[in-house]
Amino acid sequence: METNMNSHSAVGDMSTLLSDLYNRNFRPASIIDIGANNGAWSRMAKKFFRDSDFYMIEPLEEMEKELSDFCSANPGSKYFICGAGAKEDILYLTIGGENLTGSNFVFGENEFLKKESKQRPVRVRTMDSLIENEEINPPEFVKMDIQGFELEALKGGQKLFEKADVFILETNCFEFMKGVPLVHEVVIYFAERGFVIYDFPGFLRRPYDGALAQMDICFVRKDCFLRDTNLWDKPAG
Repeated sequence: METNMNSHSAVGDMSTLLSDLYNRNFRPASIIDIGANNGAWSRMAKKFFRDSDFYMIEPLEEMEKELSDFCSANPGSKYFICGAGAKEDILYLTIGGENLTGSNFVFGENEFLKKESKQRPVRVRTMDSLIENEEINPPEFVKMDIQGFELEALKGGQKLFEKADVFILETNCFEFMKGVPLVHEVVIYFAERGFVIYDFPGFLRRPYDGALAQMDICFVRKDCFLRDTNLWDKPAG
């Protein structure tokens, strides 16, 4: 595996960020992938963090086989077919997007969509309960991509902040659905918990006019080793 890293590596690339974290000696014992879909992100991250256990949270039962295959190939990893939320509940998941990646809880229960089989009831769990019940170990690395439901899920995932040094979240520049938090709201939320922006591993422009629409943001704990210096460059000599 190539692990060379330099200061001119591309911004906006997830693999580059994962390589950067690895090369800076970030070695999480466990990683949680909330909104795992078919496990593509976890498979990418596993190439760098080979010794980490992965926990994948995904509400779409269609993805179970691929997540099961990942766990079979990587002992110590687990998957949960459920959503992540503020409390243990049953919520209606709106189904959509390429490879079902646009499926979300934000839209809310809708009778028409239910009749059209575009919504289904899904079990929702809190990340705190998974930790408290020792179903997962407290992760050092958290990735969340749940279509604008991230802050709602974190209401039931405050224990994630106790051990995690790194979070990656998808954020929105526009309120594509009512109630979706915008970028500045997410930044403030993390700042209030002692986390700052470290990197931007992904950008997406909207087809409507090409405006920047979504970005992945990597937050790290303000006092973690990844920020142990404010120097711009190494001293000469």
